[in-house]
Amino acid sequence: MVKAALGTKQKSRKSSPARAAKTNAKTIKPLPSTKAVQDALQEVLKPRRALTAYNLFTGLERERILNGTDKLGLPVTAEDVYRISLQHKEKKRRVHRKSHGVIGFQELSKTIALRWKALTEEQRRVFVSCMRVRKEK
Repeated sequence: MVKAALGTKQKSRKSSPARAAKTNAKTIKPLPSTKAVQDALQEVLKPRRALTAYNLFTGLERERILNGTDKLGLPVTAEDVYRISLQHKEKKRRVHRKSHGVIGFQELSKTIALRWKALTEEQRRVFVSCMRVRKEK
């Protein structure tokens, strides 16, 4: 107040055009090159790799363990395996979410691996045949 009364100039808080250009230059990011855009587009549009027989088994067993239907001893059908393979085809990148809390990841993977080793050739044939059909497409 005293300075204003003495007649000294106060700096205005309004930004000058030169100052605005400097701040805009810092905040505006350059556009990606056409090569980068084309690579990203190809990544999105390319078909997903087919699942292996073990991947199909893992998806089905994980679902059964989390639902609690694995203890019922129901046989694995070709329709179940086909459903799992279709889910993989439609699946987009998942959003992070909390764990299910039913079983830990390490215990789940060990359980599934032991069950895979315990399968007979006849039981594995269902997964292998579905894998081959999906791989040919």
